[in-house]
Amino acid sequence: MVKGNQKKQDKIDTLLKELTSSTITKVQTALDALELIGNETVIYPILRLLTPTEEHNEKNQLLVEFLCTIKDTDSKETFISALDEQEFMPIRSKILSVIWNSPLDFSEYLDYFVRIAVEGTFMESVECLTILENLEGPFEEEQLMEAQVILSGMKDKSFDHQKSTMISEIALLVKSFIQRANIDEMEDFN
Repeated sequence: MVKGNQKKQDKIDTLLKELTSSTITKVQTALDALELIGNETVIYPILRLLTPTEEHNEKNQLLVEFLCTIKDTDSKETFISALDEQEFMPIRSKILSVIWNSPLDFSEYLDYFVRIAVEGTFMESVECLTILENLEGPFEEEQLMEAQVILSGMKDKSFDHQKSTMISEIALLVKSFIQRANIDEMEDFN
């Protein structure tokens, strides 16, 4: 059994190397194969291949589309960990976009997305709002209260108009989650 696992990992490693090709058909073929045999260990190597500035690069698009199709629940923790990795900060909004396009439910990370929205760039806030709007729930009381604490701590901070509007939208959304959960809410952000 160990030999079979090593053989599979060797195949995955070979396919990951093929993703560095400049030939789009070779990249697509490798991604098709990875879809069948890959696991969450392919996420970091693929993220490392993404470029932050080439939005309409065909290879970038294929890699992002592939990441959006991952259904393995073990991959959720890998994506969340990548968001805090310094090496992935230039593509953080792309990772957030992958998360909101993912078929996986990231509801257990509600407060984490609120924190990123507050601390991150405007684009990261936009992506986080989209993620939050698409979370299925239910949410645990602790998550909701933590999100509320993060937002209430932002009252004295000044953001530009766009970011301030985004944070207000997120605060209203969290407030609606709290109301749906019938939890006594804390102080409003607004």
